[in-house]
Amino acid sequence: MLEWSKENGIVWNDHLEIYQDNTSGQSVRAINDIAAGSLLVSVPESLLIHINKPVSEQLLSLSCIDKVLDLLDNVQRLIFHINVEKAIGEKSKWYRYLNDIPQQYDTSSMYTDEEIEDLTYPYYKEEAYKLKHELLQSYNSFIDIIDNHFNIDNNNNSNISNNNNNNNNNSIDSFTLLKEIKQNLTNLDNFKWAWAVIQTRTYYFNNNNYVNNNNNNNKRKYSNSNNNNNNSSIPMADLFNHRYDVVTRAVFNDEERCFQVFTGTEFKKNEQVYISYGNHSNATLLHFYGFAIDNNPLDSIVIPSDTAIPIELIKITSKSATDKEKKEFEKLLERKKEILFANGLTIQSKFELVNDSTLPFTWNYLAVLRVLFMNEIELHAEKHLNVFYKDEPISRANDKLLSNYLIKLCDHHLSLLQSSSSSSPSYNNNNNNNNNNNNNNNNNNNNNNNNNNNNNNNNIRANIKSMNNMIKDNAIKMWNVAKRFSTSLVGDDVAVSICYVAQKPSSGLRCSHLSLVIDYTPPFINPHKTNNQF
Repeated sequence: MLEWSKENGIVWNDHLEIYQDNTSGQSVRAINDIAAGSLLVSVPESLLIHINKPVSEQLLSLSCIDKVLDLLDNVQRLIFHINVEKAIGEKSKWYRYLNDIPQQYDTSSMYTDEEIEDLTYPYYKEEAYKLKHELLQSYNSFIDIIDNHFNIDNNNNSNISNNNNNNNNNSIDSFTLLKEIKQNLTNLDNFKWAWAVIQTRTYYFNNNNYVNNNNNNNKRKYSNSNNNNNNSSIPMADLFNHRYDVVTRAVFNDEERCFQVFTGTEFKKNEQVYISYGNHSNATLLHFYGFAIDNNPLDSIVIPSDTAIPIELIKITSKSATDKEKKEFEKLLERKKEILFANGLTIQSKFELVNDSTLPFTWNYLAVLRVLFMNEIELHAEKHLNVFYKDEPISRANDKLLSNYLIKLCDHHLSLLQSSSSSSPSYNNNNNNNNNNNNNNNNNNNNNNNNNNNNNNNNIRANIKSMNNMIKDNAIKMWNVAKRFSTSLVGDDVAVSICYVAQKPSSGLRCSHLSLVIDYTPPFINPHKTNNQF
């Protein structure tokens, strides 16, 4: 690939080599020291495969091509370009590049259903099913457009010459080639391959504008949006592996009309040279890049809205509540929402568990819960000021409520992670009515299901099994840390016996013992201060 890149005007840092080994696969290694600020690679605009790329000249004879491209969304359009270039083989200037990049990917949308089920934890499973569902929906829409609008006939039976050799012996029938291209486009495996290439290898940029990792941080947003034009496959720039703690700068050089990648991190001779794909959790890395990092310091788990906040704090659950009680509840809840809003928070915020032993729940999440757990007396006393201005808890009673709820939350998620199986999302299940009718059949099939579990495990690829286990183990560690934190929010009551001396005129000195219960509350943690220690 290096030879091909130089032939096509790609500038590759001479101190870098493409390296292949059995453990880490393909990577880029430093032949000599690489200084911070060095250019790693510069790729001419003509070699970028993006949605606004000129259509392959093999398709120029088709009057329908503009309509086809207009009907496709951005991801489908890029898939169209990639698979057309692959279909025309050696006639494509990207032929060697497209054949050298991996032909198989391990993003969760490429998982089999058995491999998704092996993830166990709904937080991972539901997103994997969702992404796989999106892929299949996109494919169905794509083939409908191709079948109905990519019209080829035998009337345009001109010859198409091989771009790499103008010898007439290499000319082929245009109808035959167009037919092969259409077959390639409608092939599900080809669509999935191009989809995975886009997920794992593309950069995001707005044509001539500066590129940074903020776009890569929002990969989920950009992947399926039809309102941006920043999907681009950039040969050679996609060979670098990810490390979260390196500094990377990517920019489209408007003067030189090329895409350039610089490193802000120094690398020593024989070290692997990394770039950063962005600040990603293991879930994002799994779903969009096909790998994860053990003990990833940037790991996080989004807490689903249905469990993040106790339902009884935002809704009256008692059927016996009087109108007066309902009115008072709504009044207090509205006041709590006003407090949150005034401090930039809402009950609809995104709440996360993070890989931080000091503060495993985000400060915003804890602040929202503390306010929602406030009682009427605390609201009237404006105890919320303790949280937002004094770096103090609202009260011991408030922290007890918070602690009890978080412990239950941790136990709930740990049980999900340690469960051997759980149901798939609704779009993969039968209708509820059918489920009721099938209860007897399900009971009769329990033994068969147990026997099939071993078969399902055998169908899971070894590398996927290892990846799934590592991601789940990391999530279990995070929830266990969170549980210890939740337990420590309120310390145990400490009984202390002290001796005091009282002097009475009539009896002289007397020593008495007084039993006290000390109300102990750990120091309040403010993430904005660096001197807090728990």
